[in-house]
Amino acid sequence: MSTGAPYSVTAIFRPAADAGMVIQEINYNSSASFDPGDWVELYNNSTAAIDLSGWTFEDSGSSWTVPAGTIVQSGGSLVLADDLNQFTSVYGGGLPVIGDLGFGFSGGGELLRLVDGSGVLVDEVDYDDASPWPTEPDGNGPTLQLLDPNADNNDGANWQASVAVGGNPGS
Repeated sequence: MSTGAPYSVTAIFRPAADAGMVIQEINYNSSASFDPGDWVELYNNSTAAIDLSGWTFEDSGSSWTVPAGTIVQSGGSLVLADDLNQFTSVYGGGLPVIGDLGFGFSGGGELLRLVDGSGVLVDEVDYDDASPWPTEPDGNGPTLQLLDPNADNNDGANWQASVAVGGNPGS
């Protein structure tokens, strides 16, 4: 699906080891008893800090621009929350989170993209709520967690359901 924005993509896109920011955890359909709202966690798998100022996070029909001054250290993570107040009311403060994306994620799966300030596609995940993707995160409380940030994160077998209800945002 296209949002109309230009992308610079190689024929077969996959982030290499030490490539930069990787989508590594997705909360797309919380349980009724534990609902922090939709959120996604980005992980910096490079050896340097990355300035995300002006980068764009997108789902199938919406986009959100990362504010200026947003830097993620090497080995660090950043959570992008649909509703920052709802997220912090459940998880508390102190986590690396920014937000108020203004849009949530599909409970049936969809394409999520991270695009840098120059329009270059950095990472994308086309998650699903059916096998081979873990099905437990679809309304039962766990999140989708990436097993290996250096492997193909569009492979459902490279994801697991979080052990903890609500996942592990920011860790």
